[in-house]
Amino acid sequence: MSVAAPLILGFLLIYLAVLVGVFVLMGFGLWKMSKNAGIPHAWTSFIYPLYNMGLLAERSLYMYTGQKKSLAKWSLWLLIVGLCISLPGWFLAFFLNSTAAAGLVALLSAVSGIASMVLLYYCLYYVYKDYTPGNEVILLILSIFVAAYPIIFLVIMNVVPVSVAGRCPYGQPRYNRQPPQAPGGWNGPQG
Repeated sequence: MSVAAPLILGFLLIYLAVLVGVFVLMGFGLWKMSKNAGIPHAWTSFIYPLYNMGLLAERSLYMYTGQKKSLAKWSLWLLIVGLCISLPGWFLAFFLNSTAAAGLVALLSAVSGIASMVLLYYCLYYVYKDYTPGNEVILLILSIFVAAYPIIFLVIMNVVPVSVAGRCPYGQPRYNRQPPQAPGGWNGPQG
């Protein structure tokens, strides 16, 4: 057994742990955003986050443009089509031992993957527009080039979106915040 095999295995395990950690962090941020938005079955953010991101983007898109689009359903269809093409196609290409079939499956998988990426960035733009108005382009560029959206979701998970609170002049308010109290603890007639 060579020395490289344990190193490669260790690297792959660390890589897998990082991927699972990022997936869980992104799922937690989206779960909290979906829960605050009143989306039913917010826990699905941990299974297929693009679906809940599509639901959040649908609300934002409707608020800003008045258009109703089924972005969440499109994300599910792209996943199903991608899996239905990729998995059986790769097995068929392997058993036929055909490079032409493998090339066709690779092309169709790439088209499905590109369509999913375009939908992801479209949804991210509208989610950012709803939760951080005015910063959506900068955050989208960060998401495209650095893949920072799991961290961004954790930062904005308690922000009240524009579609709920309206546009606030000094930044969007946050959920779970206590109202400020006057000095001495008395908060007026309600206190």
